[in-house]
Amino acid sequence: MASPFERLSAALADRYRLERELGAGGMATVYLAQDLKHDRQVAIKVLRPELAAVLGTERFLREIETTARLTHPAILPLLDSGDADGILWYTMPYFAGRTLKDRLVDHGAMPQAEALGIFRDVAGALDQAHRHGVLHRDLKPANILLQDGRAVLADFGIALPTGSSEARLTESGLSIGTPEYMSPEQALGERNLDARSDVYALGCVLYQMLAGEPPFRGTTPQAVIAKRLMEPVPRLSTVRDVPRPVEAAITRALSRQPADRFSSVAEFARAVDATDLPPQPASVARTAAGRWLRPRLISALLLVVVAGVVAVRARRAAPISYDPMVVALMPARINAPGHGLDYLKEGILDLAAARLTGEGGPRAADPRATLAALRSGGEENAAALAARLGAGKVLDESIVSDGQHLTLTATLISFPGGARQAPVSVEGPEDSLGALVDQLMIRVLALHAGEGVSALSQTSSLPAWRAYLQGRAAYRAGRYENAVNAFEQALAIDSSFTLAALADIQALGRANQDAGGRAGMVLRNLRRLSADDSLLFFALMGSRYPEPTGIREQIANLERAVRRLPDRADAWFELGDVQLHSGALVDLDSSIDLAKQSFGRALALDSSFALPIDHLLFIAYSRRDTSAVRQLSVLYLAHDSLGDRSGFYRWRSALALGDSAGVARQRAQFSVLSNQSIRFIIASAQEVEWASATRCWPIRCSSHARPPRAIASRRNWSTAC
Repeated sequence: MASPFERLSAALADRYRLERELGAGGMATVYLAQDLKHDRQVAIKVLRPELAAVLGTERFLREIETTARLTHPAILPLLDSGDADGILWYTMPYFAGRTLKDRLVDHGAMPQAEALGIFRDVAGALDQAHRHGVLHRDLKPANILLQDGRAVLADFGIALPTGSSEARLTESGLSIGTPEYMSPEQALGERNLDARSDVYALGCVLYQMLAGEPPFRGTTPQAVIAKRLMEPVPRLSTVRDVPRPVEAAITRALSRQPADRFSSVAEFARAVDATDLPPQPASVARTAAGRWLRPRLISALLLVVVAGVVAVRARRAAPISYDPMVVALMPARINAPGHGLDYLKEGILDLAAARLTGEGGPRAADPRATLAALRSGGEENAAALAARLGAGKVLDESIVSDGQHLTLTATLISFPGGARQAPVSVEGPEDSLGALVDQLMIRVLALHAGEGVSALSQTSSLPAWRAYLQGRAAYRAGRYENAVNAFEQALAIDSSFTLAALADIQALGRANQDAGGRAGMVLRNLRRLSADDSLLFFALMGSRYPEPTGIREQIANLERAVRRLPDRADAWFELGDVQLHSGALVDLDSSIDLAKQSFGRALALDSSFALPIDHLLFIAYSRRDTSAVRQLSVLYLAHDSLGDRSGFYRWRSALALGDSAGVARQRAQFSVLSNQSIRFIIASAQEVEWASATRCWPIRCSSHARPPRAIASRRNWSTAC
């Protein structure tokens, strides 16, 4: 089958001679070509087939016809377009210069005057487009060309008429646009976008020109969108001294809700240009006392200002508090091509953390908090990770394999300062991974404390560890039946794997299965768990287990757990779960608001943890908070669109948003949904019917099945009326 380049070359042979590919992105491929009629070089841009399938040929050509009418010195003109052999294309003048992206990659943050000059050029181009009823929708540094000190805006090829109500998503759920610069409503697939969406993107570009990086970054598009939906706009003043009106204007342009932004690009530009303070009126008469007092007042004010500046800088430069007994674990560097060990890159965090428990040495920072910190930082940097987690130590690890033998190496780095201690290594057969990690952690602990400690072994079975790590990943993503299967597999391999049994308790509860047998096993083998995991077990099952524990005591146990384990997202979630479902039964004031705070803390520690997201969704459903429903449902499905309950959340969110077409689409899928989704849909449909009659929206505990806890009062109903 001919490649797109060959097909396009053949189809356009009488008009253009394609020479080579200039670049490719998530949406299109650009080729350099010779315009045979006008004897000039042009750039031919070809839309990706899956995107073209959604846009449609007629709509795409109609949009290009609209943008072709735009004329402005800062808009790169569109020369020609068409459909060749089923490939949609358009041509632009070939630009051999640099883009704003090139400038930022090479030199980082820009001088303020240069950044504002580019901003004004682009703002003028966008304002012209908006006046003609056209949105850009893909504004980013790569689409801003720099030439002779001026900026030219390119790529209006996926623009839409303002107010268009056509779909923004492909069948696979891909938003049209670039995640780092995409407005929240565009990322959520909203209809009826207007100029405020481009205002948001322009705010991101201006922020990056001044700060050196976009306001929101992540390792995946889903992570970027999740930050945009959940986190506040980062303060520009923490990385760059800019006039207050400029920072205020950027912050307003990046408001999550369109209504809070500027209504137009022109209004945004005027706010950015308001950098001068209004002149003070001159005094008509100056008395002798005034002439004497003024210099002294100025001196006093200068002293105050200087003191304030010193204080602000001191606060900004305040030393980070590093805990010398906390170790942050870096993902491992893997040198084992073709041997299937890539799962250990992040899996080593769980393996090592199970051994660094705080007994006789340092405690490992929770792996989920560590991964979340690395994702939010956008790079694997030991110093940045230590600063984010307040860890006094970072463990840098590598794994080498020849297919039969492993060599594990670890280096302990101390902060502040970054002093590296001598590396330690162990080696042995590949099927003895657990034992090798035990030996490695013994050496690390000895290195830290200056003496040896006893081993903290869970299992020496590589298959058991693989199954356990797969179960942890499935549990975090909301695939609870898969998690149960993986944990059960781990325990079938090694029945003494107590940590897997503890994880299985949580997964079984979420999968609506009995976990009593696993709880008994953990209780019998409690000595094999670390102090932290033992604490979590009793917080889950009740401090008197197997005897009943009252709800108030249960809440108190979990509050103690989060104080002891502040970086454990699962502990914060479990506290919120009890507050949500049982708080009203013991007259806990503002129990649902407290639960929201606990779930929010869990989500802040681990943005890939599905459980706090879905519980926040249920609160949003009960309070009819459509804005939160829209944001959280996208966040949940972004992490795992195939989870056990994903079909339910698609249906329930469509119902909450009044999307009758969405409800109908999900109903048509009922026959292929998981048992979990069907159970949830049936239970939720009953709740909706009950709520319509009583005008009170319940939060039902059966929708959030839990590990069996022998508490005096089983969770039944709590309401948010």
